[in-house]
Amino acid sequence: MVEADFQRIRELVKPHTRKQFEAKSKLKALAIVESSLEGIRSQPSEFEVRKLVREVQKGKDWKEIFPGIASLQLSSTGSGLNVDIRITKKDGEAVHLVPEGTPGATVLAVKRVNELDYYSLPPMKFAEKLNLTPPKALALAKHLKLQDSADYFKLIRIGKSPFSRYSGKALDVAKEALKEGNMEEIWQEHRPKVTK
Repeated sequence: MVEADFQRIRELVKPHTRKQFEAKSKLKALAIVESSLEGIRSQPSEFEVRKLVREVQKGKDWKEIFPGIASLQLSSTGSGLNVDIRITKKDGEAVHLVPEGTPGATVLAVKRVNELDYYSLPPMKFAEKLNLTPPKALALAKHLKLQDSADYFKLIRIGKSPFSRYSGKALDVAKEALKEGNMEEIWQEHRPKVTK
C-alpha cells in the first residue's frame, strides 16, 4: 500500500508538474504516522514537508525516508491481534476530537459520515420496513431500547426542527427481535397508555 502511494508521490513531485499539493498531503500523512511511531505527537511543519518533497525528488526510497513505517508488518491473514479503532466518550485511552492543525495533536483516523445517510430511516419508513404500524414499531423500539443508543437512533436537528431517525443497524436488530420475540407481548407492555 505504501509502495503504491509512494509511486504516486514520485509522479506528483516531478519537475514542471502542478500537483505538488496532493504529494505534500500524502507525505504529510506518512510523516504523521512516522512521528507517532516514534512517540512524537505533532504535525510536520510546511518546511519539513518541503524537505520530504526534495528527498523524494532526489530519488530516496520511502523506506529510507520513513524507516518506522518500513519496519511495520501488516497482514490480513494468519493469526495475531486484530486492531479496531473506536472512539468512545468514557472507555479506553484518552482520545479527543480536535480541529485539523491543532498543535500537539496526532491524527489517528478520519471518518466522515453524513448523518442523514447513516440514520436513514424516519419512524414511518422504519415501521414500513418492519411491516408494523408506527405505534407498534415505536413499542418495539422502546422494548429494544433503540433510542438509548447512538448506534441505532438520533434526533437530528434541521434548522430548529428535530427529526427522529433510525439507522440501518437498528432495522437489523428490530428484524432479528421480531423473529425471536412475541410482538403481541411487546405491544401489550409498551403500547401508549390510554388516559381517561
